[in-house]
Amino acid sequence: MKTLNLDEEWEDGALYKIILVQQELPIFEDYDYSAQWELIEKTLEMDMNKEKLFNFVHPKNGKKVYKRRHTRCPANGNTEIVVGTMEKPLDFARAIIVIHSHMYKVPYIVLERYRHISSNPDVMAKMIERAFNWVLEGSGVKVILERWDTKGEIIQYHRDFARSWDIELNKCNGKYLVKLGYEDALEVHKHKEAEIKNGRKSDDIMDYIVHPNKEAIAEFIRQTIKVLKSAKEIARPIRLLCEYKVFVEYTPDGEQYRLPYKAFIKAFPEVKGLITMKRYNDWTNILRTSYEDNARHNNLKAQIENILSL
Repeated sequence: MKTLNLDEEWEDGALYKIILVQQELPIFEDYDYSAQWELIEKTLEMDMNKEKLFNFVHPKNGKKVYKRRHTRCPANGNTEIVVGTMEKPLDFARAIIVIHSHMYKVPYIVLERYRHISSNPDVMAKMIERAFNWVLEGSGVKVILERWDTKGEIIQYHRDFARSWDIELNKCNGKYLVKLGYEDALEVHKHKEAEIKNGRKSDDIMDYIVHPNKEAIAEFIRQTIKVLKSAKEIARPIRLLCEYKVFVEYTPDGEQYRLPYKAFIKAFPEVKGLITMKRYNDWTNILRTSYEDNARHNNLKAQIENILSL
């Protein structure tokens, strides 16, 4: 029995129906299950907002944990995420989730590049199934991913997903759509709203880092400046990160790519006596003082580019 028939020659792809189960019984076609599917939509929104995260754990060894990123904002459950170790730029698999299908009227999920998780796509499917059910725990509803027997039909899922996502995006009035819906952009938007509401600036460095790997950025700064004594050299990694637009501060004049001195000193108090606010602002201002391109400068740039690629 053929269970995979995609719209292109794609050896590293697999197709599954998404089935809801309630009280151990499948929800049948004539059952009003709209509220239950809304729960599925909510789980994706909760994960996007980091309210309750999916937990992607390898179902066989139970120890290997994978990172995830949203590459589209959820539009009533239609979305796309990548899952993987992210240790290298291409260490990820992709899950295309279609709750509301314009062409096929069947909720389904397509797993692309699944070999980055396992050579058997069912392993990745089981991992995603468990991630959904962990978030749904206590709701009385469970998700089952079942291989889709297309009976020879060509499933044009790329076309269907593009159209279905756009239709649902319009229905929900672009909810969560910030700069194409990327999750880190959504986080920036939330920080901006909080600052406007509170009328004050945060002194937490994490509120200014817009790259998703915040801890890695902070640790890079810590390791770089811990042996430095010169104000100019202490400011150098911050200046480079500003040039890469890793930091964003919101002001009445708009977005500024910088990290405020008070947030820097709070995060790294050990350098307070080594660099004044004036020197810090001079050396980190991307519109003013420039650094020479020497070996140390280029080495720091290479380290930053490596972190940003993860």
